[in-house]
Amino acid sequence: MIQPSASDRLAGGEAAVHAVARLTRRGASISDSPEDVALARAAFERGHAVYLSQLLDPDLLAFVQRRIEVDGFKPRVHDGLPSRPNDLVLKPSVASSLLLLVVNNEPFLEFARTVTGRQDIRSFFGTVHRRVPVQVTDAPGTATSSTAGSPH
Repeated sequence: MIQPSASDRLAGGEAAVHAVARLTRRGASISDSPEDVALARAAFERGHAVYLSQLLDPDLLAFVQRRIEVDGFKPRVHDGLPSRPNDLVLKPSVASSLLLLVVNNEPFLEFARTVTGRQDIRSFFGTVHRRVPVQVTDAPGTATSSTAGSPH
C-alpha cells in the first residue's frame, strides 16, 4: 500500500496518493494493485477529490512546462461574481491540447470511473490556471505578498 510522507499531506490532512496513475506521452500507466486503487477510492469518498502526486511523467511535465511558458496565459474576469475576480488561464495551445489528449486516454478514464464510482464519465475537459500574487493589506501602511487561492 502507498504510504505518503508528512510532506505529502494536503491542507486538511488529506494524503496525496502516489504512483497509482502516471500519464506519459505514450498513454496512461495505472497501478494494478487493488490496495492502491482502494486507497484512491477512499480518498475520493472522504474528500470528493484525489490528489495524484507525480501524475505527469517527468519528461511530459518538463515539455508541458516549457510549452506553457511559450504559449502563455490570457486574463479571465468572472463577470458573474459580485467581486469580479480575475485569474489567468492558459491560452488554447500545444500544452493545453497535449494535456487534454493524455487525460482522455481510455485507461485513465477507466481509472477515474473506478475511483469515483461514476461509470458515465466519457471524457475530461479542464483548464490550466496561473496563480497571481496579490497584495494583502494587513494594517494601514503595510502589505504582504500572498498567492490568491493557495491551499497551503
